[in-house]
Amino acid sequence: PTKENTRQDLWIALAIMAMILLKWSGGIALGFVLFYYLLFPTNLTVRERIRKASVVLMMGGVLVGLLLVLNHAVFGGWIPKVFGHSYDEFQLPFLFYWSQLDLVIRQPLVPFFLVGLYLSLKNNDHRYRVHGVWILFVFFVISAMVNKDNRFMLMFLPSVVLLTGAGIEFLISKF
Repeated sequence: PTKENTRQDLWIALAIMAMILLKWSGGIALGFVLFYYLLFPTNLTVRERIRKASVVLMMGGVLVGLLLVLNHAVFGGWIPKVFGHSYDEFQLPFLFYWSQLDLVIRQPLVPFFLVGLYLSLKNNDHRYRVHGVWILFVFFVISAMVNKDNRFMLMFLPSVVLLTGAGIEFLISKF
């Protein structure tokens, strides 16, 4: 590993820490970066991938740990309460976002998106694969959250648009 690569990893970790400090949901970016480091740099050995991921994970994990300790000391609970309401008011089914998907992509374009998603996961080009993994990762993370809000789907909108375009391009080239 070069000094420049290590410096780049530190900047990425600092950017994630800033997102976590701005809002707890910035922690989703931590998972995305870990996915990227562990799955996509094909020119790195497994050991180098783990080393790069551990830099980001340690810095982000220490920050989250300190924030949880601070939350426990100030508010008396480990888990931050983001609303003044009880969580029972926000219980929606796990697949709530699946029923709201037409807000992100209109129904006539869904087949093209599914083709693009399939191609992204099947293709060896990591530029497409990262979009497919990002959509699936964010979809399942926000589906598991207690508070479900349609604006959370905006996190994967750019990837949905790119994969829909890739699906349209693929199908046009076949006909």
